Amino acid sequence: MSLAAPPAMNRETSDGSPDALEFWIAIAAGEPVWADPDDEVSPIARLAAFIEIFALSVCITITWTGALVRGGDSVFATLAPWIATTLLLFMMVRPVRLVLAFRRQANLWRSFLARVALITITVACMMPSSPMAGLLSMWPLAVALGVETALCSWTLGFRVEPVRWWSNFLRSPLHMGILGGVGASVVYLGADEAITTVMPVYLVIHLCVLGSAAVALILDRFRLDVDRHREAGIAAALAAGHRQSAHWLHDDVSAEIKLIELKLRDSDYGAEQVATALSDLDHQLRLRQLDELYRSGSVRLAEVLQPFVRNAQSHGITISAVPTFDDASTIVDERLGRLFGRAVSVTTANAILAGANELGFAVHSDESTITLSVTDDAGGFDLASVPAGRGLWQLGQDLGTADISVEPSDGGSIVTIVMRRQFDRTRPETRSLHDASSPGR
Repeated sequence: MSLAAPPAMNRETSDGSPDALEFWIAIAAGEPVWADPDDEVSPIARLAAFIEIFALSVCITITWTGALVRGGDSVFATLAPWIATTLLLFMMVRPVRLVLAFRRQANLWRSFLARVALITITVACMMPSSPMAGLLSMWPLAVALGVETALCSWTLGFRVEPVRWWSNFLRSPLHMGILGGVGASVVYLGADEAITTVMPVYLVIHLCVLGSAAVALILDRFRLDVDRHREAGIAAALAAGHRQSAHWLHDDVSAEIKLIELKLRDSDYGAEQVATALSDLDHQLRLRQLDELYRSGSVRLAEVLQPFVRNAQSHGITISAVPTFDDASTIVDERLGRLFGRAVSVTTANAILAGANELGFAVHSDESTITLSVTDDAGGFDLASVPAGRGLWQLGQDLGTADISVEPSDGGSIVTIVMRRQFDRTRPETRSLHDASSPGR
Protein backbone atom coordinates (compact mmCIF):
# COMPACT_ATOMS: atom_id res chain seq x y z
CA MET A 1 0.00 0.00 0.00
CA SER A 2 1.61 3.21 -1.18
CA LEU A 3 0.97 6.30 0.96
CA ALA A 4 2.23 9.85 0.82
CA ALA A 5 4.18 10.64 4.00
CA PRO A 6 2.41 8.16 6.29
CA PRO A 7 2.80 8.88 10.02
CA ALA A 8 4.78 6.32 11.99
CA MET A 9 2.04 5.46 14.47
CA ASN A 10 1.89 3.16 17.43
CA ARG A 11 -1.48 1.52 16.99
CA GLU A 12 -1.93 0.93 20.69
CA THR A 13 -1.47 4.62 21.63
CA SER A 14 -3.98 7.46 21.68
CA ASP A 15 -2.80 9.43 24.72
CA GLY A 16 -1.13 12.81 24.97
CA SER A 17 2.20 11.70 23.49
CA PRO A 18 3.43 12.75 20.03
CA ASP A 19 1.96 9.49 18.75
CA ALA A 20 -1.47 10.77 19.78
CA LEU A 21 -1.24 13.57 17.23
CA GLU A 22 -0.50 11.00 14.57
CA PHE A 23 -3.46 8.96 15.83
CA TRP A 24 -5.86 11.86 15.35
CA ILE A 25 -4.38 12.67 11.94
CA ALA A 26 -4.88 9.04 10.91
CA ILE A 27 -8.50 9.03 12.13
CA ALA A 28 -9.26 12.36 10.47
CA ALA A 29 -7.71 11.22 7.18
CA GLY A 30 -10.20 8.36 7.07
CA GLU A 31 -10.39 4.69 6.24
CA PRO A 32 -9.78 5.06 2.44
CA VAL A 33 -6.18 6.08 3.14
CA TRP A 34 -5.33 2.90 5.04
CA ALA A 35 -7.55 0.20 3.54
CA ASP A 36 -6.20 -2.08 0.82
CA PRO A 37 -8.39 -1.60 -2.31
CA ASP A 38 -8.09 -5.32 -3.03
CA ASP A 39 -9.45 -6.38 0.37
CA GLU A 40 -13.00 -7.70 0.52
CA VAL A 41 -15.48 -5.37 2.24
CA SER A 42 -16.93 -7.13 5.28
CA PRO A 43 -20.71 -7.19 5.92
CA ILE A 44 -20.27 -5.15 9.13
CA ALA A 45 -18.34 -2.48 7.19
CA ARG A 46 -21.13 -2.31 4.61
CA LEU A 47 -23.72 -1.98 7.36
CA ALA A 48 -21.72 0.82 8.97
CA ALA A 49 -21.43 2.63 5.63
CA PHE A 50 -25.18 2.33 5.11
CA ILE A 51 -25.76 3.87 8.55
CA GLU A 52 -23.45 6.75 7.59
CA ILE A 53 -25.43 7.36 4.39
CA PHE A 54 -28.66 7.45 6.38
CA ALA A 55 -27.20 9.86 8.96
CA LEU A 56 -25.97 12.26 6.27
CA SER A 57 -29.41 12.11 4.63
CA VAL A 58 -30.97 13.10 7.95
CA CYS A 59 -28.56 16.04 8.12
CA ILE A 60 -29.84 17.27 4.74
CA THR A 61 -33.46 16.85 5.83
CA ILE A 62 -32.97 18.79 9.08
CA THR A 63 -31.01 21.54 7.31
CA TRP A 64 -33.71 22.16 4.74
CA THR A 65 -36.52 21.88 7.27
CA GLY A 66 -34.93 24.60 9.35
CA ALA A 67 -34.15 26.73 6.29
CA LEU A 68 -37.73 26.59 5.04
CA VAL A 69 -39.15 27.41 8.46
CA ARG A 70 -36.79 30.32 9.19
CA GLY A 71 -36.39 31.68 5.67
CA GLY A 72 -33.34 33.47 4.31
CA ASP A 73 -32.78 36.89 5.89
CA SER A 74 -29.33 37.26 4.31
CA VAL A 75 -27.33 36.05 1.34
CA PHE A 76 -25.42 33.58 3.51
CA ALA A 77 -28.62 32.22 5.08
CA THR A 78 -30.03 31.68 1.58
CA LEU A 79 -26.96 29.97 0.18
CA ALA A 80 -25.99 27.99 3.32
CA PRO A 81 -28.53 25.12 2.85
CA TRP A 82 -27.41 24.65 -0.77
CA ILE A 83 -23.75 24.61 0.17
CA ALA A 84 -24.38 22.21 3.07
CA THR A 85 -26.42 19.89 0.86
CA THR A 86 -23.74 19.82 -1.82
CA LEU A 87 -21.02 19.03 0.68
CA LEU A 88 -23.12 16.36 2.45
CA LEU A 89 -23.84 14.66 -0.88
CA PHE A 90 -20.14 14.74 -1.64
CA MET A 91 -19.45 13.13 1.76
CA MET A 92 -21.87 10.33 0.82
CA VAL A 93 -19.75 9.23 -2.14
CA ARG A 94 -17.26 7.24 -0.06
CA PRO A 95 -19.83 5.24 2.00
CA VAL A 96 -21.84 4.56 -1.16
CA ARG A 97 -18.72 3.12 -2.78
CA LEU A 98 -18.12 1.03 0.34
CA VAL A 99 -21.67 -0.35 0.27
CA LEU A 100 -21.09 -1.30 -3.37
CA ALA A 101 -17.76 -2.94 -2.36
CA PHE A 102 -15.74 -0.59 -4.52
CA ARG A 103 -12.63 0.79 -2.81
CA ARG A 104 -10.17 3.39 -4.04
CA GLN A 105 -6.88 4.35 -2.42
CA ALA A 106 -6.70 7.91 -1.03
CA ASN A 107 -3.69 10.14 -0.37
CA LEU A 108 -3.00 10.83 3.32
CA TRP A 109 -2.56 14.60 3.44
CA ARG A 110 -4.99 15.44 0.66
CA SER A 111 -7.64 13.34 2.35
CA PHE A 112 -6.90 14.83 5.78
CA LEU A 113 -7.10 18.46 4.61
CA ALA A 114 -10.14 17.85 2.41
CA ARG A 115 -12.11 16.10 5.15
CA VAL A 116 -11.31 18.72 7.78
CA ALA A 117 -12.36 21.50 5.37
CA LEU A 118 -15.52 19.63 4.37
CA ILE A 119 -16.68 19.08 7.93
CA THR A 120 -15.84 22.64 9.04
CA ILE A 121 -17.68 24.30 6.15
CA THR A 122 -20.61 21.90 6.43
CA VAL A 123 -21.08 22.62 10.14
CA ALA A 124 -20.83 26.38 9.52
CA CYS A 125 -23.50 26.17 6.82
CA MET A 126 -25.84 23.91 8.81
CA MET A 127 -25.89 25.86 12.06
CA PRO A 128 -27.71 29.07 10.91
CA SER A 129 -30.79 27.21 9.68
CA SER A 130 -30.78 24.36 12.19
CA PRO A 131 -33.10 24.47 15.23
CA MET A 132 -31.59 24.89 18.72
CA ALA A 133 -28.62 26.86 17.34
CA GLY A 134 -27.37 23.90 15.34
CA LEU A 135 -27.55 21.29 18.09
CA LEU A 136 -30.42 19.35 16.53
CA SER A 137 -28.64 18.78 13.22
CA MET A 138 -25.37 17.81 14.86
CA TRP A 139 -26.46 14.45 16.23
CA PRO A 140 -26.81 12.77 12.79
CA LEU A 141 -23.50 14.34 11.76
CA ALA A 142 -21.97 12.89 14.93
CA VAL A 143 -23.34 9.47 13.92
CA ALA A 144 -21.70 9.78 10.50
CA LEU A 145 -18.39 10.83 12.04
CA GLY A 146 -18.64 7.95 14.53
CA VAL A 147 -19.03 5.48 11.66
CA GLU A 148 -15.96 6.97 9.98
CA THR A 149 -14.02 6.68 13.24
CA ALA A 150 -15.02 3.04 13.73
CA LEU A 151 -14.14 2.04 10.15
CA CYS A 152 -10.75 3.73 10.37
CA SER A 153 -10.02 2.21 13.78
CA TRP A 154 -10.82 -1.29 12.51
CA THR A 155 -8.59 -0.86 9.48
CA LEU A 156 -5.66 0.47 11.52
CA GLY A 157 -6.12 -1.90 14.44
CA PHE A 158 -6.81 0.81 17.05
CA ARG A 159 -8.83 -0.03 20.13
CA VAL A 160 -12.09 1.93 20.30
CA GLU A 161 -11.82 3.74 23.66
CA PRO A 162 -14.39 6.60 23.89
CA VAL A 163 -13.60 7.58 27.49
CA ARG A 164 -9.90 7.81 26.80
CA TRP A 165 -10.47 9.70 23.56
CA TRP A 166 -12.74 12.18 25.36
CA SER A 167 -10.18 12.67 28.11
CA ASN A 168 -7.45 13.26 25.53
CA PHE A 169 -9.63 15.78 23.72
CA LEU A 170 -10.19 17.75 26.92
CA ARG A 171 -6.42 17.94 27.45
CA SER A 172 -5.58 18.60 23.82
CA PRO A 173 -4.21 21.93 22.49
CA LEU A 174 -7.30 22.16 20.28
CA HIS A 175 -9.67 22.16 23.25
CA MET A 176 -7.48 24.60 25.18
CA GLY A 177 -7.60 26.96 22.21
CA ILE A 178 -11.39 26.67 22.05
CA LEU A 179 -11.64 27.50 25.75
CA GLY A 180 -9.37 30.49 25.16
CA GLY A 181 -11.68 31.71 22.42
CA VAL A 182 -14.71 31.32 24.68
CA GLY A 183 -12.95 33.33 27.40
CA ALA A 184 -12.00 36.05 24.95
CA SER A 185 -15.57 36.30 23.69
CA VAL A 186 -16.81 36.77 27.26
CA VAL A 187 -14.34 39.63 27.74
CA TYR A 188 -15.01 41.44 24.46
CA LEU A 189 -18.70 40.64 23.91
CA GLY A 190 -19.98 40.26 27.42
CA ALA A 191 -21.36 37.22 29.15
CA ASP A 192 -24.86 37.45 27.67
CA GLU A 193 -23.70 37.89 24.07
CA ALA A 194 -21.08 35.15 24.43
CA ILE A 195 -23.65 32.68 25.74
CA THR A 196 -25.90 33.19 22.70
CA THR A 197 -23.22 33.25 20.00
CA VAL A 198 -20.17 31.31 21.17
CA MET A 199 -21.51 28.70 23.57
CA PRO A 200 -23.65 26.93 20.91
CA VAL A 201 -20.50 26.42 18.82
CA TYR A 202 -18.66 25.06 21.86
CA LEU A 203 -21.53 22.67 22.64
CA VAL A 204 -21.72 21.54 19.00
CA ILE A 205 -18.03 20.62 19.06
CA HIS A 206 -18.45 18.58 22.25
CA LEU A 207 -21.59 16.94 20.91
CA CYS A 208 -19.74 15.84 17.76
CA VAL A 209 -16.82 14.41 19.75
CA LEU A 210 -19.01 12.62 22.32
CA GLY A 211 -21.51 11.38 19.75
CA SER A 212 -18.81 10.11 17.39
CA ALA A 213 -17.05 8.24 20.20
CA ALA A 214 -20.32 6.68 21.41
CA VAL A 215 -21.35 5.54 17.92
CA ALA A 216 -17.87 4.11 17.29
CA LEU A 217 -18.12 2.16 20.56
CA ILE A 218 -21.57 0.75 19.71
CA LEU A 219 -20.44 -0.35 16.26
CA ASP A 220 -17.27 -1.89 17.67
CA ARG A 221 -19.21 -3.86 20.29
CA PHE A 222 -21.55 -5.10 17.57
CA ARG A 223 -18.61 -6.12 15.38
CA LEU A 224 -16.99 -8.00 18.27
CA ASP A 225 -20.27 -9.83 18.97
CA VAL A 226 -20.59 -10.82 15.31
CA ASP A 227 -16.98 -12.04 15.24
CA ARG A 228 -17.47 -13.97 18.47
CA HIS A 229 -20.61 -15.72 17.17
CA ARG A 230 -18.90 -16.53 13.86
CA GLU A 231 -15.85 -17.96 15.61
CA ALA A 232 -18.09 -20.00 17.90
CA GLY A 233 -19.94 -21.36 14.88
CA ILE A 234 -16.68 -22.25 13.13
CA ALA A 235 -15.37 -23.94 16.27
CA ALA A 236 -18.61 -25.93 16.64
CA ALA A 237 -18.46 -27.02 12.98
CA LEU A 238 -14.83 -28.10 13.34
CA ALA A 239 -15.62 -30.01 16.53
CA ALA A 240 -18.54 -31.75 14.83
CA GLY A 241 -16.31 -32.67 11.91
CA HIS A 242 -13.66 -34.09 14.22
CA ARG A 243 -16.28 -36.13 16.11
CA GLN A 244 -17.72 -37.42 12.85
CA SER A 245 -14.28 -38.43 11.60
CA ALA A 246 -13.48 -40.10 14.92
CA HIS A 247 -16.71 -42.13 14.84
CA TRP A 248 -16.14 -43.08 11.22
CA LEU A 249 -12.57 -44.21 11.90
CA HIS A 250 -13.76 -46.30 14.83
CA ASP A 251 -16.97 -47.70 13.37
CA ASP A 252 -15.94 -48.29 9.75
CA VAL A 253 -12.18 -48.46 9.28
CA SER A 254 -11.32 -50.10 12.58
CA ALA A 255 -14.16 -52.61 12.17
CA GLU A 256 -12.97 -53.63 8.68
CA ILE A 257 -9.37 -54.01 9.83
CA LYS A 258 -10.50 -56.04 12.84
CA LEU A 259 -12.53 -58.33 10.57
CA ILE A 260 -9.50 -58.97 8.35
CA GLU A 261 -7.38 -59.65 11.45
CA LEU A 262 -9.91 -62.19 12.82
CA LYS A 263 -10.06 -64.04 9.50
CA LEU A 264 -6.28 -64.17 9.35
CA ARG A 265 -6.17 -65.62 12.86
CA ASP A 266 -8.73 -68.26 11.85
CA SER A 267 -6.69 -69.03 8.70
CA ASP A 268 -9.72 -68.26 6.55
CA TYR A 269 -7.77 -65.81 4.42
CA GLY A 270 -4.86 -66.46 2.12
CA ALA A 271 -2.41 -63.86 0.89
CA GLU A 272 -4.47 -63.11 -2.22
CA GLN A 273 -7.64 -62.69 -0.21
CA VAL A 274 -5.88 -60.35 2.24
CA ALA A 275 -4.59 -58.25 -0.65
CA THR A 276 -8.09 -58.06 -2.13
CA ALA A 277 -9.63 -57.11 1.22
CA LEU A 278 -7.03 -54.38 1.77
CA SER A 279 -7.57 -53.10 -1.76
CA ASP A 280 -11.33 -52.91 -1.15
CA LEU A 281 -10.70 -51.09 2.13
CA ASP A 282 -8.39 -48.66 0.36
CA HIS A 283 -11.13 -47.97 -2.21
CA GLN A 284 -13.67 -47.33 0.54
CA LEU A 285 -11.27 -44.91 2.23
CA ARG A 286 -10.81 -43.03 -1.03
CA LEU A 287 -14.58 -42.86 -1.53
CA ARG A 288 -14.88 -41.45 1.97
CA GLN A 289 -12.26 -38.85 1.17
CA LEU A 290 -14.12 -38.01 -2.04
CA ASP A 291 -17.36 -37.61 -0.09
CA GLU A 292 -15.66 -35.03 2.15
CA LEU A 293 -14.49 -33.17 -0.95
CA TYR A 294 -18.09 -33.12 -2.22
CA ARG A 295 -19.25 -31.61 1.06
CA SER A 296 -16.73 -28.80 0.73
CA GLY A 297 -18.93 -27.42 -2.07
CA SER A 298 -16.56 -27.86 -5.01
CA VAL A 299 -14.33 -30.59 -6.40
CA ARG A 300 -11.97 -31.12 -9.33
CA LEU A 301 -12.88 -33.79 -11.87
CA ALA A 302 -9.43 -35.35 -11.39
CA GLU A 303 -10.19 -35.83 -7.69
CA VAL A 304 -13.41 -37.65 -8.62
CA LEU A 305 -11.71 -39.87 -11.22
CA GLN A 306 -8.73 -40.88 -9.08
CA PRO A 307 -10.30 -43.48 -6.74
CA PHE A 308 -12.05 -45.28 -9.60
CA VAL A 309 -8.93 -45.35 -11.77
CA ARG A 310 -6.93 -46.77 -8.86
CA ASN A 311 -9.66 -49.32 -8.17
CA ALA A 312 -9.56 -50.47 -11.79
CA GLN A 313 -5.77 -50.79 -11.62
CA SER A 314 -6.05 -52.86 -8.44
CA HIS A 315 -8.14 -55.32 -10.48
CA GLY A 316 -5.30 -55.69 -12.98
CA ILE A 317 -6.82 -53.42 -15.63
CA THR A 318 -4.51 -51.28 -17.80
CA ILE A 319 -5.45 -47.61 -18.09
CA SER A 320 -4.92 -46.71 -21.74
CA ALA A 321 -5.98 -43.06 -21.63
CA VAL A 322 -6.69 -40.36 -19.06
CA PRO A 323 -8.06 -36.80 -19.45
CA THR A 324 -5.76 -33.89 -20.21
CA PHE A 325 -4.60 -31.68 -17.37
CA ASP A 326 -6.92 -28.84 -18.38
CA ASP A 327 -9.98 -31.08 -18.58
CA ALA A 328 -9.18 -32.96 -15.38
CA SER A 329 -8.59 -29.74 -13.41
CA THR A 330 -12.11 -28.46 -14.14
CA ILE A 331 -13.88 -27.50 -10.89
CA VAL A 332 -17.56 -28.35 -10.44
CA ASP A 333 -20.08 -27.95 -7.63
CA GLU A 334 -21.21 -30.71 -5.27
CA ARG A 335 -24.28 -31.74 -7.32
CA LEU A 336 -22.39 -32.09 -10.58
CA GLY A 337 -19.41 -33.66 -8.83
CA ARG A 338 -21.58 -36.38 -7.32
CA LEU A 339 -23.28 -37.00 -10.66
CA PHE A 340 -19.92 -37.25 -12.42
CA GLY A 341 -18.67 -39.64 -9.74
CA ARG A 342 -21.75 -41.76 -10.12
CA ALA A 343 -21.23 -41.96 -13.89
CA VAL A 344 -17.58 -42.98 -13.48
CA SER A 345 -18.51 -45.54 -10.81
CA VAL A 346 -21.21 -47.21 -12.92
CA THR A 347 -19.18 -47.39 -16.14
CA THR A 348 -16.02 -48.58 -14.39
CA ALA A 349 -17.84 -51.27 -12.40
CA ASN A 350 -19.59 -52.48 -15.55
CA ALA A 351 -16.30 -52.77 -17.45
CA ILE A 352 -14.62 -54.65 -14.57
CA LEU A 353 -17.50 -57.13 -14.26
CA ALA A 354 -17.59 -57.61 -18.04
CA GLY A 355 -13.94 -58.70 -17.99
CA ALA A 356 -12.25 -55.64 -19.48
CA ASN A 357 -8.44 -55.63 -19.67
CA GLU A 358 -8.08 -51.99 -20.71
CA LEU A 359 -9.94 -48.83 -19.81
CA GLY A 360 -9.62 -45.33 -21.24
CA PHE A 361 -11.10 -42.15 -19.80
CA ALA A 362 -11.75 -38.86 -21.60
CA VAL A 363 -13.42 -35.73 -20.29
CA HIS A 364 -14.59 -32.63 -22.13
CA SER A 365 -16.16 -29.57 -20.52
CA ASP A 366 -17.77 -26.41 -21.82
CA GLU A 367 -19.98 -23.68 -20.37
CA SER A 368 -23.09 -25.88 -20.26
CA THR A 369 -22.02 -29.54 -20.04
CA ILE A 370 -19.47 -32.03 -18.77
CA THR A 371 -18.93 -35.04 -21.07
CA LEU A 372 -17.40 -38.32 -19.86
CA SER A 373 -16.28 -41.01 -22.31
CA VAL A 374 -15.15 -44.44 -21.07
CA THR A 375 -13.60 -46.89 -23.56
CA ASP A 376 -13.24 -50.61 -22.73
CA ASP A 377 -12.35 -53.84 -24.51
CA ALA A 378 -15.03 -55.97 -22.86
CA GLY A 379 -16.85 -56.92 -26.05
CA GLY A 380 -19.49 -54.21 -26.32
CA PHE A 381 -23.21 -54.15 -25.55
CA ASP A 382 -26.49 -52.60 -26.65
CA LEU A 383 -27.80 -49.80 -24.46
CA ALA A 384 -31.39 -50.82 -25.16
CA SER A 385 -30.73 -54.29 -23.74
CA VAL A 386 -29.62 -53.08 -20.30
CA PRO A 387 -32.03 -54.61 -17.74
CA ALA A 388 -34.23 -52.24 -15.76
CA GLY A 389 -32.92 -51.47 -12.30
CA ARG A 390 -29.23 -51.82 -13.16
CA GLY A 391 -26.84 -48.94 -12.52
CA LEU A 392 -26.54 -47.76 -16.12
CA TRP A 393 -30.30 -48.04 -16.64
CA GLN A 394 -31.01 -45.90 -13.56
CA LEU A 395 -28.39 -43.38 -14.62
CA GLY A 396 -30.12 -43.19 -18.00
CA GLN A 397 -33.47 -42.57 -16.30
CA ASP A 398 -32.02 -39.65 -14.36
CA LEU A 399 -30.12 -38.11 -17.26
CA GLY A 400 -32.41 -38.99 -20.15
CA THR A 401 -31.64 -41.46 -22.92
CA ALA A 402 -30.31 -38.67 -25.13
CA ASP A 403 -27.54 -38.04 -22.60
CA ILE A 404 -26.08 -41.58 -22.71
CA SER A 405 -24.80 -43.21 -25.87
CA VAL A 406 -22.86 -46.40 -26.63
CA GLU A 407 -20.67 -46.83 -29.70
CA PRO A 408 -18.72 -49.96 -30.72
CA SER A 409 -14.92 -49.84 -30.63
CA ASP A 410 -12.14 -52.36 -31.31
CA GLY A 411 -13.28 -55.32 -29.25
CA GLY A 412 -15.37 -53.23 -26.91
CA SER A 413 -17.44 -50.08 -26.58
CA ILE A 414 -17.29 -46.36 -25.88
CA VAL A 415 -19.84 -45.16 -23.37
CA THR A 416 -20.43 -41.40 -23.53
CA ILE A 417 -22.35 -39.60 -20.80
CA VAL A 418 -23.27 -35.91 -21.03
CA MET A 419 -24.07 -34.09 -17.77
CA ARG A 420 -25.57 -30.61 -17.69
CA ARG A 421 -24.03 -27.97 -15.44
CA GLN A 422 -27.44 -26.49 -14.63
CA PHE A 423 -29.84 -28.69 -12.69
CA ASP A 424 -32.96 -29.62 -14.65
CA ARG A 425 -35.81 -29.74 -12.13
CA THR A 426 -38.05 -31.65 -14.55
CA ARG A 427 -35.80 -34.70 -14.16
CA PRO A 428 -35.66 -37.01 -11.11
CA GLU A 429 -33.03 -36.13 -8.51
CA THR A 430 -29.75 -38.02 -8.79
CA ARG A 431 -28.85 -40.35 -5.97
CA SER A 432 -25.71 -40.22 -3.91
CA LEU A 433 -22.54 -41.95 -5.06
CA HIS A 434 -22.80 -44.71 -2.47
CA ASP A 435 -26.44 -45.41 -3.36
CA ALA A 436 -25.78 -45.59 -7.10
CA SER A 437 -22.61 -47.63 -7.38
CA SER A 438 -24.35 -50.94 -7.87
CA PRO A 439 -22.67 -52.97 -10.64
CA GLY A 440 -24.30 -54.21 -13.74
CA ARG A 441 -25.19 -52.62 -17.02
